[in-house]
Amino acid sequence: MFDITLWHPKVVHFPIALVLVAFVFDILGVIKKNPLYYRFAWINLVLAFFASIVAIGTGLLAANNVPHNDLAHETMETHENLGYVIGGILAVLTFWRFRLKGNFPEKGKWVYLLVMLIGVSTVVVSSDLGGKMVYEFGVAVKAVPQGESEGHSHDGEGHSHGNGNDTQPMESPEHDNGKDHHEGESQETPSEGETPAAAGQKKGKEVHKHDDGSVHEH
Repeated sequence: MFDITLWHPKVVHFPIALVLVAFVFDILGVIKKNPLYYRFAWINLVLAFFASIVAIGTGLLAANNVPHNDLAHETMETHENLGYVIGGILAVLTFWRFRLKGNFPEKGKWVYLLVMLIGVSTVVVSSDLGGKMVYEFGVAVKAVPQGESEGHSHDGEGHSHGNGNDTQPMESPEHDNGKDHHEGESQETPSEGETPAAAGQKKGKEVHKHDDGSVHEH
């Protein structure tokens, strides 16, 4: 289904990248004194200008159709106004170079580069505001559908997200781990010829002997 709110984020990256590339090539042309860099800068500048028109148009359509609160609206207005500034700067630079048949203006080149730098700086600030609207205010952000899987993995390590079903009950240690609760007490074997009762009396313990011959002590 066609959603106009999704088109602005798709096209807005083109003028951002193109104007940055144009600025870099112009700087390289000044340093290297190579006309080929100026030619690349001119091509990217023209593309950035037309891409900015598309970005501004789709941005206006998205702003009128996407729901947002008052705080996001204030940021959106600033973002929109900066978009007009960027479009105006690119229009001036493009017309300037167009009159020179795409050549770099040797006369007034520092003014040209200064205007270009202002345009690049404005692009950076406007891009930051655009990201802020999405990542802080959630403008045009749709919730990720929650699947039935309990977790997913990153770099081969699985983990789950608060489903409450992945906790394992703690196993209580056995009372005596299969050992006699009298462990730790010295077990003395009656000496030869000595009855268990006599041995128990030596240790001060009360010994009981049953009719079946079994003996236990307390």
